[in-house]
Amino acid sequence: MENFKTGDLVRFVDGGTESRIGLVISRVYSLLHYTSPEPEETDLYEILLSNGSKVSIHKMYLVRVSE
Repeated sequence: MENFKTGDLVRFVDGGTESRIGLVISRVYSLLHYTSPEPEETDLYEILLSNGSKVSIHKMYLVRVSE
């Protein structure tokens, strides 16, 4: 699986609907366990959609749009 960086244009499939395109805003950080001393990188990315909505999507559903 590839890693994405801020500004990448990505396509993803949302359930059974058509694929959507969005812009990677950032990687999601979270406390993965209550004993974690600080937030850790997760496999989620925050995506900005063309309608202005932000969604968090797991990287297995993302595909980089060709340049």
